[in-house]
Amino acid sequence: MEHGPCAAEGFLLTEDATIVPGPVGQRLASGMRAALAAFARAGNAVLVDDVFIDRAWLDEWRTELAGVELLLVGVMAPLNVLEERERARGNRVAGEARAQVDLIHDGVEYDLTVDTSRQSPDECARSILAALR
Repeated sequence: MEHGPCAAEGFLLTEDATIVPGPVGQRLASGMRAALAAFARAGNAVLVDDVFIDRAWLDEWRTELAGVELLLVGVMAPLNVLEERERARGNRVAGEARAQVDLIHDGVEYDLTVDTSRQSPDECARSILAALR
């Protein structure tokens, strides 16, 4: 993943910190969507954290989850906050937040958005639970 001789097969991290899914990465993401949809169809409550690095992934989620209750939540924060978190974690690639912040939310219509720079984790959770009711 991200680096090395096979990264382009899975998830390649480019010089501008963009993640590009290759054929194995696409297959992995597709399998994840199918498996989690099967969990949901079996009656399980499922919470998924995904980043739409490929624009088609959201449509594929919608296809997999057709007929299943879905709440699409956008988890937001200003770029300066994301970059500070990126630095503080120490295990992130510098520039990844900047490369993804606009791309992953572009054109996505969320049912609900939360702002983790202004809302605590508990407040975000309460907002999501309220939207599910």
